[in-house]
Amino acid sequence: MDKADLVVELGTEEIPASMLEGATRQFARHLMEDLQAERLTAAMSALYYTPRRMIVALNDVPSRQEDLLETIMGPPRRVAYDSDGNPTRAALAFAEKNAVPLSKVKIVETPKGEYLSAVRKHKGENTPRVLERVIPAAIGKIQFPKCMYWSPDRFRFARPLRWIVALYGGKVIKFPIADINSSRYTSGHRFAGKPRIAVSGLASLRDSLRENGVIVDPAERTARIRAGLERAAEAAGGRLLADDPLVDTVVNLNEDPSIVCGAFDKRFLSLPEEILVTVMRETRCVEFAK
Repeated sequence: MDKADLVVELGTEEIPASMLEGATRQFARHLMEDLQAERLTAAMSALYYTPRRMIVALNDVPSRQEDLLETIMGPPRRVAYDSDGNPTRAALAFAEKNAVPLSKVKIVETPKGEYLSAVRKHKGENTPRVLERVIPAAIGKIQFPKCMYWSPDRFRFARPLRWIVALYGGKVIKFPIADINSSRYTSGHRFAGKPRIAVSGLASLRDSLRENGVIVDPAERTARIRAGLERAAEAAGGRLLADDPLVDTVVNLNEDPSIVCGAFDKRFLSLPEEILVTVMRETRCVEFAK
């Protein structure tokens, strides 16, 4: 069976840093579970997030569902056949109802006795049709500590959805949700990128966003921030005060990080260190000491 890749990007207003990673992982999990429930397998390819987007990509999604073979139990044999072995109206009705020739109906032994049984085949749907209902359902299952609604259908999310990219094998999976129609158009950095960018898949999405001021991979943003901090601290003749949770928060506050080194008048630094660190930490500054 043919297979193709799926990529979904949820474009939003800025989602709080504390909610971002968990929500993206929820979305990926719901998407995988819902596909499995629809008899479609998939492998996780990428999971990216920035304050304005959540991206999930899956590999090797089959082009249609597996066929489903359903075993249906019918009436008891004693009711389905008369004393001469001829089928009764009960047997004929069972075969007709399930669109199975009477010759294909079997008699099986159960703990309760002999019963009629038939196997009905449900042909698998094409995957694009399945995705039209699975993707919006998975979006709707994402839970946040706090939500808001803004569209006529009163859809609830952490922040308003502004665009949705949904591509399977490079083709758009069309569906509406929260007054948004899915498409192949993403949006770059709010100030440094184009507002409307056509993409054809995960690589196209990732590269186009990079060209428009967005680093989608949080691991890459983390590495950039840590390297920049080390350079800035060394240049200032200081050392970093280790604070991994703060770095994790800062990573989820931006789409294209850079380091800015500032200074304070010494008379403002006479306060206890705990107060200074707390104030800078809560304003999302990564501090270093000389």
